[in-house]
Amino acid sequence: MCHSSVKGKSEEIIIAQSGEETNVRVDSIEKKCDGNEAVIFTLKDEIENLHRNAKISYLELRNVPAKLQESKEEPVKIVTQLGKTINLELSASDIKNI
Repeated sequence: MCHSSVKGKSEEIIIAQSGEETNVRVDSIEKKCDGNEAVIFTLKDEIENLHRNAKISYLELRNVPAKLQESKEEPVKIVTQLGKTINLELSASDIKNI
């Protein structure tokens, strides 16, 4: 009987230790999760700011009449001239999607 009592106590100790280890692991995972949530929130905020800033620096021209036999250089020239008119320094590399 004494042997079974000792065996039962040792099983209880092992289960208690296992429970404590599980609690420690759960706490560790929860802390990592909280840290990840903070990083995700920061990244979402940065993405939103980048989108906002991209819209600020975005200019779209529509309904500009096309000339016959127009090359890609012609619209670039028109846009750079427009930039000079409004005191905005533009280069050909700034102009996209012609």
